[in-house]
Amino acid sequence: MKSSGRRATDMDRIERPRPRSDRWSLTLSQVWVGVAVGLPIVALLLPRLSAIDLTYQIRAGDLMLRAESILRADPFTFTAGGHEWLNQQWGAEVLFSLIFRAGGWPLLICFRALLGGTIGWLLYLSCRAVGAPMKMAAGLTIGGLVLAFAGFILRPQILGLALFALCLWIVTCRSSRPLLLWAIPPVVALWANLHGSFFLGPLLLGLAYVEDRLLRRPSARPTLLVAAVAAFAANLNPFGLRVWGYALGIARNHEITDTIVEWRPPTIRTALGLLFFVSVLAVVLFLARYPGPVPWPTLLSLGVFLLAGLFATRGVFWWALVMPVAVASLIRTPVLEIEPREPRLLLNTAFVAMLVLLGLAFLPWWRGGTRDLGSNLLTDAPRGITAAAASALEPGDRLFNPQLWGSWFEFALRGHLVFVDSRIEVIPVAVWRDYDVVSGARDGWQSVLDRWRIQVVVAERRQQAALIPALRRDPNWLVLYSDAVGEVFVRR
Repeated sequence: MKSSGRRATDMDRIERPRPRSDRWSLTLSQVWVGVAVGLPIVALLLPRLSAIDLTYQIRAGDLMLRAESILRADPFTFTAGGHEWLNQQWGAEVLFSLIFRAGGWPLLICFRALLGGTIGWLLYLSCRAVGAPMKMAAGLTIGGLVLAFAGFILRPQILGLALFALCLWIVTCRSSRPLLLWAIPPVVALWANLHGSFFLGPLLLGLAYVEDRLLRRPSARPTLLVAAVAAFAANLNPFGLRVWGYALGIARNHEITDTIVEWRPPTIRTALGLLFFVSVLAVVLFLARYPGPVPWPTLLSLGVFLLAGLFATRGVFWWALVMPVAVASLIRTPVLEIEPREPRLLLNTAFVAMLVLLGLAFLPWWRGGTRDLGSNLLTDAPRGITAAAASALEPGDRLFNPQLWGSWFEFALRGHLVFVDSRIEVIPVAVWRDYDVVSGARDGWQSVLDRWRIQVVVAERRQQAALIPALRRDPNWLVLYSDAVGEVFVRR
C-alpha cells in the first residue's frame, strides 16, 4: 500500500500540468544549485589577473604560434638561455595566448570565471551521482569551492582542476554510464599537454578499481583496463614518457619547495591552511558520528588526498574536490525515497536573477583596456618600474630582476632577457644561489653582478629590502627610478 501510494504521487507529478505562475519560479533547492554554479563565476569576474606565470605563458604561446613549433629551449633568460626546457604545459600556453589575442585581459578573466563555474557544476553533478539530495549536494559543492578558491588563479593548474573535476564526475557515474568511462583516456591525453597533475586521472581510476573489486562489481576489470589505457594516453605528448619524471620530480625539487610557498605544507597561520584543517576536522567528526562502518574505499580516497594536502598547499585543492563527493556518498538518499516537493516561488527566481545581474555588473570590460601593458586588470605588473627599465635598457644589456616580476618583464620588455623568472626548475641551482646573494646584499653581491655583466638592476622593496640601500651606497650604481614598490638602478 505504501509503495503504490508513492507511485501515485509520482504519476501526479508527471501528469498534473504546472501552473503558469510556476513556469518561471524556482524551488529553494534549485536556488542552492544556482548559487553553487553561479557564485564561483561571479566571484572570479571581480579579482584582477596575476601577471606571475600567466604573462610568460602568454608570451611563450605567442612564440610557438608564430614559429609553429613547440618551445624546447629557454628563450627568456640569459642565465639559462638555450638550455633544454621540458615545456610540459605548452598546450595551456598556446590556449592562453589565443584567448589573449581574441580578447585581451577581459576575455582571460571571463575564461577563468567560466572554468570556476564548470568546476562547480561538475562537482555538484558528482555529489548527485553518488546519491546526495539536491540541497545537500549544492551545500557540499559550495564548501569544496570555498576551500579550492585560492587555486582558481589563471594558470595551467586551473585547467588541471577542471579536467580533474570532469574525471571525478565520470568515475562517480560509471555504474549508470559505463561507456562514458572511456572518455577519460582522451581527457588524460589532453591533460598531459596542459598541466603536470595529469597523473591524477589514472589515480582516480585506480581508486575506482579498488572499490569495484572490493564490492565484487563486474565493472572492476573494465575500470582497470581504462586506467591502464589512460596511463598510456598520458604519453601522447611531445615529450613522451619524460612528462612523468617532470610531474613527479617537481615535488622533489628542493629549489621549488624552499622557494614557492604553495609547495610547502599548509599551516594554520594562513587562511587557506586554516580552512584546510577545519575541513579535515569536520570530516573526522562526521565520520566519527556516522552510523555504521565507513566503507574503507571511501576512507582510502580521503586518505590519499588528505596526504596530498598535508604534503603541499597545492594539494589542498585536490582534497577540496574529492572531500565533498566522499562525504556525499555517505549521506546518499535511499533509492526508493523521493525528495519532498518544494514550493516554487518567484522570490527564488529573483534571487538567481540578481546573481546573474551581479555577474554582468562585474564583467571586466567595464574596468579596463583589452591588451594595455598598464591595464588595471593586472596585479604584479609595475607600470612605472617597467617604463623606467625599458628606457634604461639598451640592446644587449642584461637585467637583474626580482623573481616576482620575471614573468611580467618577459612579456613587457620584449627583446631583453632577464636573470630569473617563475620557472624555478629551469634555472640552474648555481644561478639561484647568485640570485639569493644579490637579493640579500650578502658578501660578494657586487662581484656577482660584475661576473654576470649586469647593466640594470630592478629591486623590489619587500623581497629585496637589503639590496636597495646597498645599491644606493655603492658609487658604481645610480638610482634611475623609485616608487612605492621598487627601484631601478643603472651602472654608472
